[in-house]
Amino acid sequence: MQTHPLASPRFRLFITAVCGMLCIVHARPDEPPLRDLLRDGLFAEEVTRDPEAAAKQYGQLLTRFSEQRDFAASALFRLAEVRRKQDRKEDAVKLYQRLLTGFPGAVAETKLARENLAALGGEIPDSGVSALDDESKEIARLESLAKTAPDIILDPKMLDQAAEKGWSKVVRYLLASGSQPHSGSALETAAWKGYLDIVKQLIARDEKVPQASATAAIRGAIRGNRYSILDFLLVQGLKPGMVPQGEGLTKNAGVLAYALLNGNTQSAEILLKHGVDIDETSEPIEVTIQDENLTGSRRRRL
Repeated sequence: MQTHPLASPRFRLFITAVCGMLCIVHARPDEPPLRDLLRDGLFAEEVTRDPEAAAKQYGQLLTRFSEQRDFAASALFRLAEVRRKQDRKEDAVKLYQRLLTGFPGAVAETKLARENLAALGGEIPDSGVSALDDESKEIARLESLAKTAPDIILDPKMLDQAAEKGWSKVVRYLLASGSQPHSGSALETAAWKGYLDIVKQLIARDEKVPQASATAAIRGAIRGNRYSILDFLLVQGLKPGMVPQGEGLTKNAGVLAYALLNGNTQSAEILLKHGVDIDETSEPIEVTIQDENLTGSRRRRL
C-alpha cells in the first residue's frame, strides 16, 4: 500500500522544521503570517493538487521576504518543484539555476536543486559559489558563518574589510545582521576610497554619528580628494572636529587647517562654503598657501 506524501515522517519533519522557523517572524497586521502562506502552499501542492494556487502562495512568500534569504531560498526551491511537477521543464530549470547562483548558502536546497537539474538535463552552474563574483561569495560565506558562529560577523573588522573593498552589498548584509556602523573605521575608509553608496548606508541610521567618526570621515574625504563625498558629509550635518596629529600635523588641528597643510585647496573651498572656519588650537600652525596670482608662496600663521 502506497503511503500518502503527507503521512511520511520526512514530510512531517519538513513541515515542523519550516513552521518552527517561520513562527519567529511576524507579519504586518494586514498580511497573513508566513507560516500560513507556506502551509497553504504545501496544502495546495500536496493535497488539493492545485499547482497554481501553490505557486501563488510560494511566490507571495518569496516576494515578501526576499531579504530573508533562508526563507526566500526555501520558497524558490518549492516554486521550482511546482514547475517540475507541472512538467514545465524550462521554468523549473531556470528556477533551480536561480537558486544555485543566488542562494549558494542554502545547503539543503542547492543539493536537491543540482540533483533535479541533472535529472532534467539542465546546465548546472559551476559549483554554485564559484560562478559568483567575489562579493556574492563573501555574502555566502557570511551566511554560513551566521548559522555557526554569528558573533564573528558582528566583528567590526568585517565591516571595515567590506568598506575597504567597496562591497556595498556586503555592507548592507552586515548592517542588516546587526553590525554597528561606527564601531570601526568603515566610514572613514569608505570616504577615503570614494565609495559614496557605502557612506550613505553607514550614516543612514537614525542614531547620531559619533564625533570621532564624523571627523575621521571628513578627514578621509579630504585625504582622498573625494570632493563630492566631503560635500555630502557636510550637507548631512556631520560636524568637523579636531584632526589628531600625524600625517604632516605636528599637533592637533582643525579640518580646514588639515586641508591647507596638505595643499588641498578644493577641499578647503568646500569647507569654507559650509561655514567651516579655522578651529582653535593650543598653538598657531604655520602653513604654506600657494597663490597663483603671486610668485612663490605665502606663509600664514593660523
